[in-house]
Amino acid sequence: MNVFLCKYHVLRCPKCGHVKTGTARSKTCCPSCAHSWEISKGGHTFGVLKSFWTPAEASAFAQQFKMQREQARAKAIGEELEVKTAFNMLGLSQGCSREDFVKEYRKRALMHHPDTNEENPAAQENFKQITNAAQQIRSAMGWQ
Repeated sequence: MNVFLCKYHVLRCPKCGHVKTGTARSKTCCPSCAHSWEISKGGHTFGVLKSFWTPAEASAFAQQFKMQREQARAKAIGEELEVKTAFNMLGLSQGCSREDFVKEYRKRALMHHPDTNEENPAAQENFKQITNAAQQIRSAMGWQ
């Protein structure tokens, strides 16, 4: 049977120290002493390999890894869209200066503040949205 490993793992013989690296196929035992391999990653040993990945298992792992990577990418794109929406809510471009941001935020916060708009029932919700948008922009731009 063959072993399928990613390039970050190595097979190490605990008896003689012989090392087999990377994505190449490897026998189940060390060629120099016929002892079972151990799997290592970044210098840490995970124990003796008793079961090996079949091609189907390696393919399933690759598909799972690809799905996790795509989910992380989608999350990053979603966060980017939220920041764009926050800039649009305050009427700013993404390349604005901090002074322009503060000026526009204060203007809109004052305009929609519930204390100055007691007759408008939606003022409190608008103020919360503006405050949340400002917080998203601050964290995205590194302004705290």
